[in-house]
Amino acid sequence: MKKISEMTLEELQDYALQLESDKTSLETQIGEKDASIKDLTDTNLMLQQRNNKLFMQVEQGQKEEETSEEPEKVETCEEYAIKNMKGILK
Repeated sequence: MKKISEMTLEELQDYALQLESDKTSLETQIGEKDASIKDLTDTNLMLQQRNNKLFMQVEQGQKEEETSEEPEKVETCEEYAIKNMKGILK
């Protein structure tokens, strides 16, 4: 590529048109990328909201299971010892 100072008028005009074409092409690409980013951001937000709803449903389901089931009565060490002591003392 020649230096700008060495170009003729026609070469300068062609160079300017080429730069203008490149600029328009880059602006179009930027617009497409911005639209793509917006779509991805919207999709990400929708997925986060869905995941939060599912998480809340799981949490509520676990709480309901915990409250509906009564734990089995487990004999403590003290109760076991008292029961066996009564058998020995009789």
